[in-house]
Amino acid sequence: MVVEGHRQYNPGWHLAIDLRNMLIVSESIAKAALAREESRGGHTRDDFPQTDHDVWGKKNLIVALDESGEGVELTEKPLPEMPDELKKYFDS
Repeated sequence: MVVEGHRQYNPGWHLAIDLRNMLIVSESIAKAALAREESRGGHTRDDFPQTDHDVWGKKNLIVALDESGEGVELTEKPLPEMPDELKKYFDS
């Protein structure tokens, strides 16, 4: 990638510096969205229109850089049990 001009006050220069991070974040969002097979909050899917509390309400999707640092890996981690004093605010 080539950016012309001086680096001060040059949006193209700053975009070039940020591009790698923007690509990593975009890949992370896409992988997590494809892995979540439900609709929840702002994340909705036409092929999975329902919210599945029994499966997805008990785990988190964790996205981290892979060993090479060039891509991302997605793993699942169980959520800790919600304390009883908080459950009353979420159960209907």
